[in-house]
Amino acid sequence: MANRESVVYIAVFFIGLVFSIESLRLGLGSARHPGSGFLPFFIGVALSIIALYSLLKNFLTAKGERGRDMEKFFGGFAVNVGKIVAALTLYVLMLLWFGYILSTIILFIMLFRVGGFRRWAFILLYSFLTTSISYLVFSSWLKLRFPKGFLGF
Repeated sequence: MANRESVVYIAVFFIGLVFSIESLRLGLGSARHPGSGFLPFFIGVALSIIALYSLLKNFLTAKGERGRDMEKFFGGFAVNVGKIVAALTLYVLMLLWFGYILSTIILFIMLFRVGGFRRWAFILLYSFLTTSISYLVFSSWLKLRFPKGFLGF
């Protein structure tokens, strides 16, 4: 079990590292005038730090202390982490092509599904509301421009 956990933590560490390195190419800017890579850089750093901490904790904790509950928990946890990483990767890849609104709705559908929502009516409603509110806040209040995508919105 410890080997499976270690592999996941190492993979998450490298994913965070790649995010951080690639976001440097976009430009960090400053805290007052952040560049495109500002937020992805710090998210990647945080992801790598958390994965490294979890990896070290995993090596320092004896397997006998964790027990069967940890194994049951980790099995579902690893799958959910994989789904979230896949959803975020897919989101980044389709953002320019589909545009902010459609890509973000799809992202939230996947995240709400992984998060435990089972009724599609709630998933679709919450995804639409969350995307709409974020779009209004960031486009109207903060005057940010989002990718429009091939549909033009």
